[in-house]
Amino acid sequence: MPNMPTLKQKMESSKNYRKLMKNALKTYLNVMRRCDLWH
Repeated sequence: MPNMPTLKQKMESSKNYRKLMKNALKTYLNVMRRCDLWH
């Protein structure tokens, strides 16, 4: 298979993906909390 990413690249991208997901989850929870405060 041509252009197969190396294991290192896969690890890096998955690490970045996890970080993104964690940040998105934190933002989502903050927004939900804010909405709860409004009601």
